[in-house]
Amino acid sequence: MRFFIFSCTVFFLASCSSTVDVPYITSRVWVHNEGARVGDLEAMDFSKGMYECRHDTVFYSGTPAAKITALYKNDNLIQLKTIPKGEDATYLDQVEFTR
Repeated sequence: MRFFIFSCTVFFLASCSSTVDVPYITSRVWVHNEGARVGDLEAMDFSKGMYECRHDTVFYSGTPAAKITALYKNDNLIQLKTIPKGEDATYLDQVEFTR
């Protein structure tokens, strides 16, 4: 029983920690690839001020818009889940998108 409680606690703490590389994400322009859109624009450009990334959440015009669910640096791909609808969204780095 103790092992079960310990395992649940470790799993819970691991799922709460954020390992999103915010500087990597905000240094790129992400172009919509498939699924839902985050905000009204075709691309997420964090340098323009409309988009902001804090921890694992993307904000659009100051409002939480999506949760980052996966980041694949080798594929230049980011997966998100929109807030509050929970729809999946996939974005590619602009450089990868134009290849």
